[in-house]
Amino acid sequence: MNRNLYQHAECFFPWNLQSIVFNTTIFPYWTSESLYYFQQSAETTSLIKIDIVTGKKEKIFNLKELMDNFSRKIQTKITSNQLPLDKFSIQ
Repeated sequence: MNRNLYQHAECFFPWNLQSIVFNTTIFPYWTSESLYYFQQSAETTSLIKIDIVTGKKEKIFNLKELMDNFSRKIQTKITSNQLPLDKFSIQ
């Protein structure tokens, strides 16, 4: 394989795509009425709710906006990595 071709292919390695390809894996959270999941973009992460009866989709919160509001309220800068979304659950 020539060097230029390899260097071009290297940009498609998974660890090089993480900052430009989003939502490759979605982890759904189910309740009896709704499906929830996190939707990622380059700017933020949002929690999306889908009503499983009507199919209506709505954004519950935008993580960046939530962190900005928390930061203003407590007058201390909070970043999104300080909110453990890996421990998220629907009760």
